[in-house]
Amino acid sequence: MKRWIELAVVFTLTGSIPTAVEGAQARQLPGDVHRDSRSRLPPIDREELDTVRRQAYDATILSGGPAGAEALRLHGSGTNLRWVAPMGRQLTELTILATAREHDQLFEWALHELEALAVGLDAGIIEIVRNRKLLDGV
Repeated sequence: MKRWIELAVVFTLTGSIPTAVEGAQARQLPGDVHRDSRSRLPPIDREELDTVRRQAYDATILSGGPAGAEALRLHGSGTNLRWVAPMGRQLTELTILATAREHDQLFEWALHELEALAVGLDAGIIEIVRNRKLLDGV
């Protein structure tokens, strides 16, 4: 537990957590990936966050630092990209379903299948993704 607290403090002060294999892995990252965030988004600068997002950032430090959707929300304009994506809700949900299916993420699939149907994504398209069918006739 002490090590996690030390890492949280280092992360808070520097924006990155040091690792033993950092150098070797950094050389293998694509050119558009930031070494510190290991993402195409730069590390989050706590001082640039508004009060609400700063509180959310501080809360994530206790669980290892912001990652995944948490990091996207902290990074963004404060909006949730899933709800306001320029490509629309149907295509957003289709993208999430295709990704969940590719990685066999049943929990994610179950949540987003219902959402996809609710926003009007055709059930036939959902079945194509579910069963990895050919896209003939779509």
